[in-house]
Amino acid sequence: MKDGTKLHGIAQDWELIRKQIHLSSFSLVKDVSISLADVMEVGQSAQALDEVDTIMRELLDIDKEMLSHEETLKELHQKLMVGERVEDVMDKYENAVTDILNQYRSKTSRQKYGSSEVYTQFKQGIFEVQNPGIPIPPISEFIPREDGDASDDEDDLEVGGVTQDYKCPISLTTLVNPMTSKVCGHSFSGAVIQDYLKKAGKDGISCPAAGCTKRLTMAALKHDKDLEKKVRIAERNRQRQEEDSDDAEVIE
Repeated sequence: MKDGTKLHGIAQDWELIRKQIHLSSFSLVKDVSISLADVMEVGQSAQALDEVDTIMRELLDIDKEMLSHEETLKELHQKLMVGERVEDVMDKYENAVTDILNQYRSKTSRQKYGSSEVYTQFKQGIFEVQNPGIPIPPISEFIPREDGDASDDEDDLEVGGVTQDYKCPISLTTLVNPMTSKVCGHSFSGAVIQDYLKKAGKDGISCPAAGCTKRLTMAALKHDKDLEKKVRIAERNRQRQEEDSDDAEVIE
């Protein structure tokens, strides 16, 4: 029982450290990538963004390694708590972690990162800034195919993202201080959705986004700083396009 408690404590330490990386490092890398994509031309930013991409992948590799320790410790703790006898605990722990990491390292880049929500958001954020108004392609298009990946024909069946118009589904105007639902992913202007939720009962109220059947409460919403930054960039790009169009008309 004593050993089980120790293992559980160590597993919690791994989990805490891993969450801190998610809160700080991943967010920082995403912010840097969006800023680079915004201020630099596509050709100029390619090398810088490749370097940021390498950093993001290394962070994901570290996250996987930490998760392997965390999950192995939790599994051993569970066995001890139900009274199962575990011989050579440290050997089993080290071997299990090594097996998990060997399996992970043998995967292709698509297999490692293609299913990662963090990596998908990272690549899609860059694409949105560089290609305003164009639908986001599937994540597989951002990761070159390697031996062991599905064929290109099978990849074509993968569904890409949708074009982000940055409008609140309720007010139909550009998002302001956006808040995003953690249950369905829809985003709204902060003041607008808070006013809408005043009509909600204790079980929440139906999401106002068209076709969505989820129920919303204030607890299900979070302030979306990443989206707020994208909205500012999109608005700035729109203003530049309007100014360029006006200049062209004057010249004519």
